[in-house]
Amino acid sequence: MIDILSSLAVTRVQSVFNIYTAPGRPMERKNRPSFAIIYKHEGETVYHNCGRTLISNAENAVILPAGSSYTWQCIKGGHYYVIEFEANATSEQILSFPIGGEGERLLRLFRDAEQKHNLRAPGYRLEQMRAVYTMLLLLLGTQKKTYADAEKRQKIAPALAYISENSAAHINNDALAALCGISTVYFRKLFFRVTGRSPITYVQELRIAKAKRMLRSDYDSLAEIAVSLGYADIYTFSKAFKKHEGISPTQYAKAHTER
Repeated sequence: MIDILSSLAVTRVQSVFNIYTAPGRPMERKNRPSFAIIYKHEGETVYHNCGRTLISNAENAVILPAGSSYTWQCIKGGHYYVIEFEANATSEQILSFPIGGEGERLLRLFRDAEQKHNLRAPGYRLEQMRAVYTMLLLLLGTQKKTYADAEKRQKIAPALAYISENSAAHINNDALAALCGISTVYFRKLFFRVTGRSPITYVQELRIAKAKRMLRSDYDSLAEIAVSLGYADIYTFSKAFKKHEGISPTQYAKAHTER
């Protein structure tokens, strides 16, 4: 399907509009006659197609190809943009694109295309076709980024698995890098690109998250929590917890016990 999009020739843009849908029962569409790019910037709709479930919301745009059959159901009401167009291909499979930080850009493209469609100024048809191609390029770019991110995550997967199972142990970057079979410098850079934080910060956040779960349940003492999480003593644990949460472990436990 990605190959089809890469060589897709748009022949005519049929419509561009923004519409609200309310939650409702599942609807069915068979053999769709044209392509459509959908961006549900509010609410959420679920599509079922070719044995897969795809989500349309503010984080995921979808492309419904000509020739596709599917069921869809709005499960959370909201507005969505759609641009429908004819092209030189068909496909049974619809696609979902995690758009990350490109949501605002995609929204601007839709709004601009809708405005040009409504004004019908000279050359608006060409402007609409350009909008479709720009959207396709944007979505293909996010797909490539998703593949690239998945490849990077795969490279540090051994380190992530080790940290998950041994978060209370003394962990250093050299050992984690060795598990991944890469240099320590490259490992640190790759780890930050994938997780958005350093390995040390990542470990610390795992420990604090576990501490919060323990504090919300029955526990014997802060000393036992500190030791079980890998901290040298209560003072070190309390200092790290307060730095991360803004309150002490005792205050956190009291607040959640009183609820």
